[in-house]
Amino acid sequence: MNEAAAEQGGFPAENQVLLTTTSGGSEVAFTVTAVIADGSTDPKAYGSLGAYASLLGTASIGPVAVRVTGDRLSQSGAAQLVDDALTDLDLPLSASLMRTDTTWRVATQIDTLSAVFAAFAIVMLTVAAAGLLNVGLSSVNERARELVIRRAIGVGRLDVFLLVMGSALAVAAIVAVLATGTAGALVYGVVPFLLPAGSVISAPEFPWAACLIGCAAAAATLIAGAAVPAIKAARLPVAQALRE
Repeated sequence: MNEAAAEQGGFPAENQVLLTTTSGGSEVAFTVTAVIADGSTDPKAYGSLGAYASLLGTASIGPVAVRVTGDRLSQSGAAQLVDDALTDLDLPLSASLMRTDTTWRVATQIDTLSAVFAAFAIVMLTVAAAGLLNVGLSSVNERARELVIRRAIGVGRLDVFLLVMGSALAVAAIVAVLATGTAGALVYGVVPFLLPAGSVISAPEFPWAACLIGCAAAAATLIAGAAVPAIKAARLPVAQALRE
């Protein structure tokens, strides 16, 4: 049943309900196994077609909403499933099936939004890489004297390359740890307190997979933006230090 029906029926203290199709008709006992947050303020009970058949018996009632779940199930496929189930339960189908849900539209919208966000993320990462490139080149120009002195006293080009690249990676690692820690603190420390008391909706888990993907994308962007400044730093002429 939904939250409104659970509150009215006294669940979980009372975990059984008696339902009937007509006033004064025979009652059928049902056990409540879960509470569903369907967003409705009207009391509603949910059950399988088998449970519905045991309640209906030989009586007839008005339209019934049947929920069919499946991976992108078509309307014709859902109608066939319902028809087969009703035939197995010997329940008459007095009217044609009519689809009332809009999940297929929501699924299409989610796919569209996912594509838009993916394109936006690519654009933002490209802009971030360009910004890192400009900052890195500016930093190399400012540290040119320091870097060529290092080269003059025997530091190899690979060492200079790793120095510049390692500095950028160290800053990125610190930022990633701080961002992940902040996000984790919000998910585990703040979100649970935003849920209403007694809600059947549990607090979400931290999306570690998405976090790892984001960190990997950020690392790739950093490498792309810091590689050119690091290469430039490694190729600074040693003679520049001698002239200065």
